[in-house]
This record gives sequence, C-alpha cells and structure tokens, in this order.
Amino acid sequence: MRKAFVEALLELAAHDDRVFLITADLGWSVVEEFATRHPQRFLNVGVAEANMAGLATGLAQVGFVPFIYSIATFSSMRCYEQVRNGALLHELPVRIVGIGGGYAYGHAGPTHYGLEGLVIAGTQPGMTVLAPADPAQARSAVRATLDRPGPCYQRIGKGNNPEVPGLGGRFAFDRPEVVRD
Repeated sequence: MRKAFVEALLELAAHDDRVFLITADLGWSVVEEFATRHPQRFLNVGVAEANMAGLATGLAQVGFVPFIYSIATFSSMRCYEQVRNGALLHELPVRIVGIGGGYAYGHAGPTHYGLEGLVIAGTQPGMTVLAPADPAQARSAVRATLDRPGPCYQRIGKGNNPEVPGLGGRFAFDRPEVVRD
C-alpha cells in the first residue's frame, strides 16, 4: 500500500502545487521518486516526528496540503500534541499517514507496534480517520482527502496487501462500500 500511496501523491503533486510530503526518516525505497520529481515540496526531518507535525502545521497555514509520513506508531503518538495543538485546533489540512498498523514492524520491537493509532486519531474532534482496505482504495482515499477540510489520519498497510475482490478501489466519505451482497 505504501507504493500505491506514493503513486497517488505523485499524481496529485503533478497537478497541484499545494501537495507537500514530509517523512521522518522513513520510506526510503518508496519516497525517492517524489523527492526527485518535487524536491521543493519534500522534506526528510530525520527521527523528529514532532518537528514534522509542526512543520506541516506551518505549511498548511500558508496554503500547502502537507502529508506527513511515518510508521503508524510514530505518526500517531510521537507527534500527538503537535497535531492536536496545530492541525486540529486550527482546522488545517494536514494529512497524517501511518504506515504498517498492527505488528507489521514487529521485528523492530514493541516501540514499533502500531496498535493505538486509529484509536488516538478517532478520539480527536475534527479528525477524519481512514483505513483503506487495499492498494487501489488507498489511492482513491488519498485523492479524496486533497480538498477535504481539516486534518486526516490515514493508516496504510506496509506492503503486500492483496486486492479486496469486488471493491475495485471505490472510496467515498461517510458511506460503506459493498463488496458483495
């Protein structure tokens, strides 16, 4: 799903100069193409997720739609206060992307278990929370968030997520997608 996310972001960035990608030292082998095509709209802040969220808030205040990208546990917890006091309280279009929920990064130990991200995001008034089912729906969801007001948290699978039969990448806010009767 990471690849699908970056592909959708590349499509958006090609036609909309507001799209900005910030990573916290994650995504190498995934985000290089974005960094190469749009170097003026890409930052790697290193292992500094709180700074990443603060930068995204500032960028959103001046008209960008920043996407912050890190492992789910870090994008949801390490920068929680900055997202709450920045993007949420000011209703800014910051897009928080958490990669690899659950135990997808389990080999790195318990600090990388992405168990709480959806719950943390879901408790915040004004936060749109998304968990796409497969890569095609992840692409659709990324596109759908571009002009949505306020912040969004989107948890994306780490990789090798199979297509959901019957879904066809469909996505719309505030309604379920029926894949079979």
